[in-house]
Amino acid sequence: VTTIDINTEPSVPRDGAPLWGIGYGQIGEDIPGMSNELRDVTVFKMDDATCEAQYQRYFEQDYMFCSGVEGGGKDTCQGM
Repeated sequence: VTTIDINTEPSVPRDGAPLWGIGYGQIGEDIPGMSNELRDVTVFKMDDATCEAQYQRYFEQDYMFCSGVEGGGKDTCQGM
């Protein structure tokens, strides 16, 4: 097993950087259940001020960052 170091540099990833998300989450907003296939999406890191304005108390800048596309589009979904 190869291990990797956890990033502790707050400037990485930089705002606007492409990020690759993978998982077995929901495949649509109104579609019940989870995907049976591993899926992926490219999203982009959002700046902290935009994230704070949108998510307020749910955003912890010390250990979180936001990603997405202004105006919507593809994203990662945690499911319910």
